[in-house]
Amino acid sequence: MTENPEWKAVGAPQAQAGPPLPHHVRVGGLVLLGLLLIGAVIAGIGLGGGFSAAPSPSASPSPELKMEPPLTLGSYVRGELKKSDDGTLTSADYSDGSASIVLIMRWPQKDVGTFMGDAGFTSSASPEPSPDATASGSGDPIEVLCGSSKDYSADSTVGCGTVERDTGLMVVALSAQDEEEIRDLLRQFEQAVAA
Repeated sequence: MTENPEWKAVGAPQAQAGPPLPHHVRVGGLVLLGLLLIGAVIAGIGLGGGFSAAPSPSASPSPELKMEPPLTLGSYVRGELKKSDDGTLTSADYSDGSASIVLIMRWPQKDVGTFMGDAGFTSSASPEPSPDATASGSGDPIEVLCGSSKDYSADSTVGCGTVERDTGLMVVALSAQDEEEIRDLLRQFEQAVAA
């Protein structure tokens, strides 16, 4: 028997190995592996929310009532109007030619006693339900609290306030108006801003 010069003796592990892979199979396998990796990265970014637009900030809450006092209130005509930059506090001066008042709106407010106390008013009575139903029509009586303060003039000043739809509303007398007139102006003010 003659030996073929191209044949070589191989060890046992190589003897059981199959023929070598063709070149196009090796290249195709590498390309397929690359495509699988790219697909996995894209799927991960997509599932992680990377392709969606950035979430927009939610709108900040705002008062339900108009924070714009009326131009007239009974016989009173609005003068100077002051608003805070953030829209949570509004005040307006009113005059009827002989008497003056200030209207104040503050949002958010939950408690009429706290609202009046923060404005410098003290009261000896608890809040009383308003004799007319409500400006909002919710069916709950509106609680009105009246008190006095020395912060607005040299004499004791009368002021009445309430909280309507999380907004504090207050009328302050700058002249010698009595509590009943201030209560009536507060009621008119509620109706004007709740409409």
